[in-house]
Amino acid sequence: MKKIILFLFFSLSNLIYCQVNEKILHDNFIKSVKTWNGEEHIYLLINFKDLNSNLNREICIQKSDIGYALAKEHNISMNEAQIMLENYKSRYFEFKKIDAIAILNKYYYFKNEINDFKKIVNIEAIAKELKTKENWFLNLQDINFEENLYALLLTRKGFIINITFDCFGQSGLWCISCLENK
Repeated sequence: MKKIILFLFFSLSNLIYCQVNEKILHDNFIKSVKTWNGEEHIYLLINFKDLNSNLNREICIQKSDIGYALAKEHNISMNEAQIMLENYKSRYFEFKKIDAIAILNKYYYFKNEINDFKKIVNIEAIAKELKTKENWFLNLQDINFEENLYALLLTRKGFIINITFDCFGQSGLWCISCLENK
């Protein structure tokens, strides 16, 4: 019963924060983990519960970092954590170990931080651009080190976002799902 209530809570909160449904977010999570298996810097939109405080949070985290958190939580190797992640069927995770939770909390933003960011950056315009542009790329130098906020808001809108380093001499955010839409 508790898991059903949590699922309903996260589903309703997703309706408030984004315009895509939970099925799209779930499918994108599974696709990001399985299809883009070798890509460590792909962003995953997850919900996690801190079992120490009972706080539930939605974050958009790089795949490599959720792997590190799983490895610390379960005292396993990174390879074992990657296999665990590949076999995960849900965007919902539970963590108790402080070291693992610290990794996750680096990706958490309070509602006021998100709202302040939205006042400066027109995410709706970017989302419209992503729907029509096959090779969407946003240079890191142009986004003032706020790549995680961009990734969070765009992933909530149903896009699969990756961060690349030194790709064609540039580093930035790249929309992987935009390539699939064509």
